[in-house]
Amino acid sequence: MTPGRGNLRQCIPRRRLEEKPGCYCGVVIRTKLGLITVVKKTSVVTIDPDIMSGAPCFTGTRVPVRVMLDYIEAGDSLDEFLKQYPTVSRKQAIVLLEQSADAMIEKAAQPG
Repeated sequence: MTPGRGNLRQCIPRRRLEEKPGCYCGVVIRTKLGLITVVKKTSVVTIDPDIMSGAPCFTGTRVPVRVMLDYIEAGDSLDEFLKQYPTVSRKQAIVLLEQSADAMIEKAAQPG
C-alpha cells in the first residue's frame, strides 16, 4: 500500500465517528437510517441508498463507478470517459484507480 494512505479497515469509525489521524478513506457509506458510517472530505466514492439505488457513485455526482470501469474494460480511454461524464473530475477517477490497484496488490500479496 502506498505510504500516507490507509485502507478502509483502518478508518472504521469509533463510537463518535472519529477518524484515525492521517487516514485516507475513499468511500462514504450512508445507511438507510441516514447515518454516515465513514466520513472523510476527500472521499471519491459514495454509497447512498438515495442515490442510484445505493450503487457506488463518484462523490457529488450520480455517476456509478461501474460506468468508468465499463469504459476502461471496453478499451476506451479515461479521457473519453471524462468527456462523457464531466461531473467526475480527473482527480476522482485517478484516485479510484490508484485505490483499486492498491487493493488488488494487497489482496494478491496475502498468503492463501
